[in-house]
Amino acid sequence: MQNGDTPPVLGYYYIPAIVGTLALIMINLVNLESLNPTSWAFDENVETKVKVWLFFSAMLAFCSLGGGLWIAIQVYLSPHNSGSQYPGYALMGQNFIILMSGMMFLWIRSERSKESYQSL
Repeated sequence: MQNGDTPPVLGYYYIPAIVGTLALIMINLVNLESLNPTSWAFDENVETKVKVWLFFSAMLAFCSLGGGLWIAIQVYLSPHNSGSQYPGYALMGQNFIILMSGMMFLWIRSERSKESYQSL
């Protein structure tokens, strides 16, 4: 790499985005009505299992954001990189957007379920 060149985008730089997308899917697989303590279910510990699933999904989402931030800072935003910093900003932005969309989907679904309970 010559002075002024942007470091190449390697294949493993995509791992944080893939993990973040997996977390987004995991968050949206959960039926939020299972968190209602008055809901009936076939198993007694459904509420606890859903909470653990959501915690693990959120942990994956925040870890993917941290991994993307780490790669961006170490490779693209470091002082020895005199080339373009765009891939670093794009990597951070991509992971941030995936995280926010997952949280937004969860929040919208929870608001919708609250409205359906209030209309009863």
